[in-house]
Amino acid sequence: MSKAKPKTHVDKTPNTSLSTAPEIPFLWDKTKETILIITKARENKLVCYTRQITEWLVTTPRFDKKYPFIVYVDAHLEQSKIFDYKSFKENNSELANRIKFWTPKLCQNNPGLFDLIITASYSLWEAILGGDGTVLFTSWLFQSKVPPIMPFHLGSLSFLTPFYYKSFREELDALFGSNRIDKTVRMRLSCTVYRFQESTSPSPQRRVRQNSITGELWTKNMSPHNSPSLVDKWSLLETAWMRQQFETFEVLNEIVVDRGPSAYMSALELFGDERHLTTVQADGLCIATPTGSTAYSLSANGSLTHPDVRCILVTPICPHTLSFRPMMLPDSMSIRIVVPLSSRETAYCSFDGRNRVELKKGDHVKITASQYALPTICNINTSNDWFMSLQKCLQWNVRQRQKSFVVVESCEKDLANSSSLSEKDNLFACIQSRLKNNSTTAQNQDTEDDDNNENAAWDLLPWSEQELRRDKLKETP
Repeated sequence: MSKAKPKTHVDKTPNTSLSTAPEIPFLWDKTKETILIITKARENKLVCYTRQITEWLVTTPRFDKKYPFIVYVDAHLEQSKIFDYKSFKENNSELANRIKFWTPKLCQNNPGLFDLIITASYSLWEAILGGDGTVLFTSWLFQSKVPPIMPFHLGSLSFLTPFYYKSFREELDALFGSNRIDKTVRMRLSCTVYRFQESTSPSPQRRVRQNSITGELWTKNMSPHNSPSLVDKWSLLETAWMRQQFETFEVLNEIVVDRGPSAYMSALELFGDERHLTTVQADGLCIATPTGSTAYSLSANGSLTHPDVRCILVTPICPHTLSFRPMMLPDSMSIRIVVPLSSRETAYCSFDGRNRVELKKGDHVKITASQYALPTICNINTSNDWFMSLQKCLQWNVRQRQKSFVVVESCEKDLANSSSLSEKDNLFACIQSRLKNNSTTAQNQDTEDDDNNENAAWDLLPWSEQELRRDKLKETP
């Protein structure tokens, strides 16, 4: 008598073991030539820098080519007076032909066209993480495959922008050289909204069955008297929740389900791999990636998580019970957040702070690890860049060192000097001096920018929601 084979669980989620490998050596392919530059809008100073880096990329001979790269810049810059594309055309038509313009539709429909993305952002204050917003916008543009990203900052280091713009020539020379450079493949979440489908049969009874091999749930509606005309076909649980406006969002930081404008706290049902985990009674729920652990999740008391850790962070927002603590789940788990029919109010869902969607009673959102990760070039390596950003941006665990009990006898002059810590020995001296210098510099730059741009319009405007909107997919029958 043969032994029965053990039941095995078949994971329906995409295989991300290779696409989300933490730290992968990156070597530039000399046959590649298409570079995309994404510049933060409403910053005229960045338009000047965009022209500078564009001209340098195109005109610097490399790989036995006079013009080695084709550079795509924001389409709004074609008419920009600061970027001055007309001067390229007048002075060197061959050079102008190597400069092209991108739109959101081009990035969404042709993600494989680009071999490298360079982002440029500007932030005056250490506390403002303005540089990360440009990388998040890049993630939003590329909802499928994402080319490697090399993010530059001007002003202050942030979590996703480790490269300083003033050294862009040295950094890009090293990237295009024969040296291998580390890159971090950052995990993203795939989020799909499902709309509740009201049954057309009178007083239906729902039957549910589970496949013992795959673990899939199948359901169908039946009439009270088992009338054949009122019995639905067996269908997957997901197809029982009609995708009214089907759209899947790939998020880099987090998906947040909250109470929205309602004065009542949210009542949500949390499921993991089709198992009911708990009923969430809170202001909301934040489902974050390790990259997003330093964003909204951290504000809601979530844990700092290294980008190499493959997990999904579940962080309640102002929970009604003190025992509801944040937790980390494996990235192989499929999560569902359901608005129950008994809920007092609807809920609202946002994806990386964009595309806010109302979840009505019975609606739910499914969250899984995305097969489309986001690769970013490392300055040194993943760990070094991450811990440096923690220390610089969050002032992580910075405090004055506790004094020792040991008393060393010395002359009165030495005691007087030791009583007042010099700027060299003070642990906070570097921080205070940096903040003081940044404050003075920021005020001077603000005054200078206000004088220069008081009556000037922005040359680079942000894309409108209409332009960023993706083409709707056909509804599932």
